[in-house]
Amino acid sequence: MLFLLTAPYAALTKQPIFSGCLVKWLVPNTQKNGRSNAVSLISFTTPYAEQTTTRTIHCIVIIKSHSPPLNPMCPNPCHPTKAGQHPSDCEILEGYRTMAQKQPTRPTRSAAWQAALAKAQPIKILLLDVDGVLTDGSLIYSHEGQESKVFNTQDGFGLRLLQEVGLEIGVITARSSEAVARRCINLKMHYVFQGVGNKMKAYQEILAQSGCQPFEVAYMGDDWLDLVLLNRAGFSAAPANAVPEVQAAVHYITEQTGGNGAVREICELIIEAKGQYQELLQKYISR
Repeated sequence: MLFLLTAPYAALTKQPIFSGCLVKWLVPNTQKNGRSNAVSLISFTTPYAEQTTTRTIHCIVIIKSHSPPLNPMCPNPCHPTKAGQHPSDCEILEGYRTMAQKQPTRPTRSAAWQAALAKAQPIKILLLDVDGVLTDGSLIYSHEGQESKVFNTQDGFGLRLLQEVGLEIGVITARSSEAVARRCINLKMHYVFQGVGNKMKAYQEILAQSGCQPFEVAYMGDDWLDLVLLNRAGFSAAPANAVPEVQAAVHYITEQTGGNGAVREICELIIEAKGQYQELLQKYISR
């Protein structure tokens, strides 16, 4: 939502008290249309006493980025200003509305996230364990003995985003499951190793196929079977539900648990480490 405000010129020629907001001001020669010097929609106080000028400053404060396309306080259409004059209030309003839409707010990241970015930047392949990472670790059996698993759609979309920025993805798991095979096909995974007793052998095969070096490979696991790869991967991660020994061995522990957004968190971390987070987000905002 956008508000058109007025405020004393002398106060705003010093430091405006609009913490965290974008503020634009225009100084007309004289007071116009009976506008008052006092803020009418959002009140604020100022420590400055020198408010003797009769000129008024019109401020645009952006409160939300999803603003309406037109300013209800301006006539429609808004006529452009003449050359050499200040832009109209309506033009300033529209300009800041457009700017806000093009600059989505980035989530606040933890110190652990920031520290992991350097390790994540060179990554070209993300490999995952399945049970406890892509799922919450639960195994569901029908009366006929068929095994089912539950996957998270946001994790899946995160893996698709990784592929959009050029990464390859895969799984290495000790168990075999038709549900996992179908999920891997759906996500167009490059590497699928199920029923693997020796995860190191599968890892070495992936390195040979891809031509990547260990520092270019990330691996995420949650239990002892994953330690052999977590200790060798260039970037290692564990979900919040991982056993203590695994959490002690990795570069990053997600805030989310396996099957509940942990994989999505790692995907976004890698994308941000590569400097493509904002560009990718804007692509979806602009669709």
